[in-house]
Amino acid sequence: MYNSITALGRLGSDPEMRYTDKGTAVTNFSLATDIGWGDNKETLWLRVNCWDKMAESANQYLEKGRSVLVVGELSQREYTTQGGETRTSLEVKARDLKFISDGQSQVGTKPAAKPIEDREELPW
Repeated sequence: MYNSITALGRLGSDPEMRYTDKGTAVTNFSLATDIGWGDNKETLWLRVNCWDKMAESANQYLEKGRSVLVVGELSQREYTTQGGETRTSLEVKARDLKFISDGQSQVGTKPAAKPIEDREELPW
């Protein structure tokens, strides 16, 4: 069996990076993807997890509103809120990220990443 997802969307929040007990970097962020168009457009939210060097790059260059293409493995997780409600979360363990330029100037404090074609070598 093969589990793969490719999703293009915008970050719904700034990335959050932490380190495991063994010192491995992990970065999480929410990704908003649109399904449909016009009055039938809906937003599907995915939780993206990045590891190691990719996690460090995502934390350094991504911010809320930035477009990104994510390729990874899709999983589903159930959790209970503080209010006792059971909810489901769709999560992607990223295998590859492509930082997408939207042609607009970046308003935030993080520097814009070079387009992927201009890089000699990926940082992860």
